[in-house]
Amino acid sequence: YAQASITLADGKTQKGKFIVYGVTIPKNSENPEVAMAFVKMLLSEKGQKIMDDSGQPPYDPPLTKDADTLPLELEDLVEIEG
Repeated sequence: YAQASITLADGKTQKGKFIVYGVTIPKNSENPEVAMAFVKMLLSEKGQKIMDDSGQPPYDPPLTKDADTLPLELEDLVEIEG
């Protein structure tokens, strides 16, 4: 995104900024096991490569600010920020 830019009417140029994605599993998910499997894959090395290959470079490692709600199954896949 830093490669993208636009020149505004006043002549100033604005450069693009990165996009930050989040992921969650709703409490009322119809298939929580499948949802957890998807999130695990997304946060895994394979999932991170898929994102990167798709032009969406991921945080390495993936980050969270909310350790209190992080499922135990994901603790080894993310770093707690702050």
